[in-house]
Amino acid sequence: MLKWLALVFASLIALAAVAVLALPWLVDMPMLQAWLAQAGAQALGRPVTFTRVAVVPLPLPTVRVQGLRVAEEPAFGPGPLLTVGEARIGLRLWSLLRGQIEATELALTNVQLLVVEDASGRTNLSALAAPIPPAPAPARPGAPRPPAGPPAGVYAPQIRIVNAGVRYRKLGEREADVAVSQVNLAVTHDGAGDVLRVTGEGVAEPGGVRVTVVQGTVTPGSARTLVEMELAADLDVSAPDLGPLVRAMLVSPEAEGAARGRLTVKGTLGRPRVAGALTLERLTLLRESRRCGEPPRRRLSLEAVQVPLALTAPRLSSERVAAKLAGGTLSLSVLLELGRAPSATLKDVRLEGIQAAALLEDYLCQPWAVRGPLDLTGDLKVRAPDYQGGAVGSGRFKVGPGEVVGRDVTRVVDQVMALAGTASALLAPGRRGPDVAPLRFDAISGTYTVSDGLVRSEDLRYEGRGFQIAGAGTYALADGRVDLAVTFTQGGNQVRGTIAGPPGALRVTPTSVRIREGRDLKRLLDRLLR
Repeated sequence: MLKWLALVFASLIALAAVAVLALPWLVDMPMLQAWLAQAGAQALGRPVTFTRVAVVPLPLPTVRVQGLRVAEEPAFGPGPLLTVGEARIGLRLWSLLRGQIEATELALTNVQLLVVEDASGRTNLSALAAPIPPAPAPARPGAPRPPAGPPAGVYAPQIRIVNAGVRYRKLGEREADVAVSQVNLAVTHDGAGDVLRVTGEGVAEPGGVRVTVVQGTVTPGSARTLVEMELAADLDVSAPDLGPLVRAMLVSPEAEGAARGRLTVKGTLGRPRVAGALTLERLTLLRESRRCGEPPRRRLSLEAVQVPLALTAPRLSSERVAAKLAGGTLSLSVLLELGRAPSATLKDVRLEGIQAAALLEDYLCQPWAVRGPLDLTGDLKVRAPDYQGGAVGSGRFKVGPGEVVGRDVTRVVDQVMALAGTASALLAPGRRGPDVAPLRFDAISGTYTVSDGLVRSEDLRYEGRGFQIAGAGTYALADGRVDLAVTFTQGGNQVRGTIAGPPGALRVTPTSVRIREGRDLKRLLDRLLR
């Protein structure tokens, strides 16, 4: 009896093995190819083609699809939208033996997706919203038949994506440097509801930013297409250096510094919303200027930088960026519009207790630099490509007590004082120069507006020991040209004039001089300039 049972089991195993090995000849290949094309088109809303389809019986029945291409919508170019080097679809054996096709696993290798944005900000992914109606594939009697309803490959219990990449470009322009590479994802379905669980990682360029999906879910729900599926994920972000990313957005300044953070993603696959925060222990800004002398390359470091982020393309915002800078603090809110006409809005900018020399003298090498604690509040909006000419903003500032170190400011103050006449005797040749002690002041303050490439102030005020200088005029952002009306007042003495010219060649022109207390003015100048 046992012998006969063993023979029966051996025969069944042999028949099953023969059936598995005979699958490539038993499966209706035209029907299978039609079903695969229908499944892809139904999922993506685009025609799907491939160069080769084969059925591999061992170790488990698998359909291998090579050279898979998803067509692009003609409005976005010739395409393709998506290419897949190889797709492997694992098939359930017993379903095949019953004449049905049921996927157990979908593995996509060497996937490349090209995202294209048109002039209106619409992308080719949003165009996936109109799926192609499924057409039933022909089947012969006794052959495996495609399942009814959604394609099984889309809802396979396991989906693996290996070595994928995403590139981006604007329609009519060359391909941008923005891309995601080395993407490896695993999507699993545990059978409870329709929630798909996602884990994986990828590297975003520029900057080599590594993004890890700690936990994520995709919920098909009532979505008609992939881009309409609900998305939720927690991402860990780590960037070894933000320099390449900053260079992709700004010509100057350059930057360097490592960043890390946690981001949360919600929304849909076609329109995700990102929120979270990045932390940088140090962010260093670098600029090079011929007027800086040695060294020509200057650095400005921000410490303990906190950047809360919110991204809903094409808008990136940060409610409150905070950092330590030059002995004080910096905080501001940022709004970046990343569409066809990029712009940046800096709101509620606050500089508190920052040493002005670190910013104006050491980093910017300004000829009108001063030393002392700087407080500033204001707002500023800039637009590409003319960041200076298109800047709009306003604010208030105060510096002091401190001292003047910029050569241009020193020369101007000297010239304004010399207009009183009695100062001429005190300003003998060689008396003033770069090695002479700087002019001290109690405070420099005022309000300003920015528009048409000019910084304007109507209430600039320089307060010193027993005197003050009031100013009103403009400063050109592009070339540093000054056009300023000034009034020097000391007791009953008053000098009016204009200051005009580019950096290094400022010219003071008197308009009126009133001397009532010459002796007091002489004593003041002697005390200031000794």
